[in-house]
Amino acid sequence: MRDKSATYQDFDHNDQGIPAEVWFERYAELRRECPVGKSARYGGYWLVTGYPEAAAVIQDTDTFSSRVVTIPPHPQAAPMIPEEIDPPEHRRYRDVVNRVFSAQVAQERHAEPIRAAVTGLIDDFIEAGHCDAFRSVAVPLPAFVLTRLLGLPAGDTRTLCDWVERIVHGSATNPESAFAAAMEQYGYFTERLAERRRAGAGGDDVLSVLLRAEPDGVPLSQEELLGYCLTLLVAGVDTTQKIIGSIIHHLAEDADLRRKLAADSRLLPRAVEEFVRLWTPVQLGRQITRDTEIAGCPMKAGDSLLVLTGATNRDEREFSDATTFRLDRSPNRHFGFGAHVHRCLGAHIARLELRILLEELLRRIPEFGIDREIGSTWLASQVQGMVRVPIRFPPGKRLGPPMPELVGLPRPRAPQA
Repeated sequence: MRDKSATYQDFDHNDQGIPAEVWFERYAELRRECPVGKSARYGGYWLVTGYPEAAAVIQDTDTFSSRVVTIPPHPQAAPMIPEEIDPPEHRRYRDVVNRVFSAQVAQERHAEPIRAAVTGLIDDFIEAGHCDAFRSVAVPLPAFVLTRLLGLPAGDTRTLCDWVERIVHGSATNPESAFAAAMEQYGYFTERLAERRRAGAGGDDVLSVLLRAEPDGVPLSQEELLGYCLTLLVAGVDTTQKIIGSIIHHLAEDADLRRKLAADSRLLPRAVEEFVRLWTPVQLGRQITRDTEIAGCPMKAGDSLLVLTGATNRDEREFSDATTFRLDRSPNRHFGFGAHVHRCLGAHIARLELRILLEELLRRIPEFGIDREIGSTWLASQVQGMVRVPIRFPPGKRLGPPMPELVGLPRPRAPQA
């Protein structure tokens, strides 16, 4: 088992220019050889491609710490909160924002604005009969949701998305730019928090909630506040952009599924879970706190580890017919939204966002396919997904005038692979 794990030696989760299908074949090959192995990249780090092995890592927070969740590490001055905080302190930080991100609050506060935004975004391209769905939908929609959540000016979204891109993807390829972006966003949120303080922090946006919070009777420190802000910025934008791009690509290639979902929106909640399983964007980083062993592989305290959830969520030992999209999959215990104490804070909002997007997109554009002259592009990284999704469809009609709230939302070029 240990000898077989050497097949991971040259693996790099940031390798570019490799199509998605080749990535998934590589995941399967590694898992067949050994569900755990070690790469020599980034100073050496363990990789987990098997589902039961991943479950063991995720559930053992004492041995597998979340204090460093990115490989290579993001250039940050403070831990991302609550993502990089271990139990028992994790609960204290999580409780501060649990209600803001609950299913009930997501539905009551955000469903209508999300639907209006999706309608407006579709209006912007439906008459043309073609678009890059990543640039036209996947990039601006999560940016709109984030600015609503945090109470930020819509005009700042281009800058926010630029920081996310530089931090998430530049940490491995351009660390100087990533560090500069991290410092810039700290400065930005320092100013926004100061504005909230001067205004009395009486709003229901997340920044105001954080400023009013007093876990254990003590207000959050500036470092803790900025740790929350970095988590919300990175997790609230990039991950949802990638899964939206991948979902639209999938539907463009699967006409039968697309028509089935268009005919019955009641299927969409199950569909969302299966899309997230099959196209999981986030790979989960951990740091090993004590000597241990998984799948016959001895690990040392201080080693880094990455759970390749894009691989574990396709493990036949947990998911029968794992590479096939199945609406009847039950149970569907995927790790697409994390798991255990570190289950995704924004999962309820993300599910709502994806469901509403699919309802409106399939209602107004039930027939679309990939523009073969351009083709889709997959971006590999710790947050992976389709970042160019050119589609063609029968032109339709706008439903209303341009939305002021959408003016200035980013329509950047897709990241280059």
